[in-house]
Parts: sequence; C-alpha cells; structure tokens
Amino acid sequence: MRTHTISTGSLLRGDVWRIVIALACGAMIAIAAAGAGGKTVTLADKDNGTTVSVNAGDHVVVRLVFSTGTGYEWQLVKEDKEVLPMEGASTTELTPRANPGAPATEVFRFVAKQKGDVTLSFQLVRSWEHGVAPAQTWSVTVKVR
Repeated sequence: MRTHTISTGSLLRGDVWRIVIALACGAMIAIAAAGAGGKTVTLADKDNGTTVSVNAGDHVVVRLVFSTGTGYEWQLVKEDKEVLPMEGASTTELTPRANPGAPATEVFRFVAKQKGDVTLSFQLVRSWEHGVAPAQTWSVTVKVR
C-alpha cells in the first residue's frame, strides 16, 4: 500500500491561489454583466412627441399614467420588433391602497437590438370598444445608433 504525504504548506498555498483565481473570475464576470446591459432611458407622459437617441444594447422604459376603474388601458399600437422589441408583457404599477379611479402606471420595456429609427405609438382605449377614437394617444421616436 502506498501512502502519500502532503505538506500543509503546499496545500495551503494551492488553496489560496484557487480562491484568488475564483474571486478574480467572479469579479470579471460581474463587470462584464453590468456593462452588457447598457443604459436605461425612462420616458413618461411629458415625453410625448419627442425624439430620443440610444445605443444598441440600451433599454427603453415607457411609463404611462391612466385612471383605474375606468376600463381604459394603454396599448402599444406601433413598434419595430427588429430594432426595438418589447421585453415581455407590459406591467401595471398600482398606488398602494388605491381607490377606483386612482392613478396607476402602465410600464412597457424595450431593448435596442440594432441601428434604426422607430416610432413607438400607444393608445389609451377600452378593449371592448371598437370603432371608438382613443381617449388619448402617446408616441415617441427612438433613434438607435
């Protein structure tokens, strides 16, 4: 039967180097992940009719206010899925303990994929009403560089 002797000094040095390398790799991955997402540009009611510029990889968030309990909701009616696709479904942010008719915010998230100009257009409508003009419209032009 063979026995191997391992010196504590070499084992300890090897463990320290493994830990240092693991920490360095973790730090590089975290830095790369943070930079990969790009910046986030948030647009709201006041930005209606404006033009914004973003870089490929940036995120665009559109936050539009509406009154709850009225049946109205914001709907995306114009986008370019190749240049600026929407990320998932929109979400609604309610005011805590809000009464019917209290303001809420519909949030739409997009990611700039490639260079181009896109007009995002939204309408405030009731989904069951057809042939009725929207209560409000909102649009913005996004230039992706």
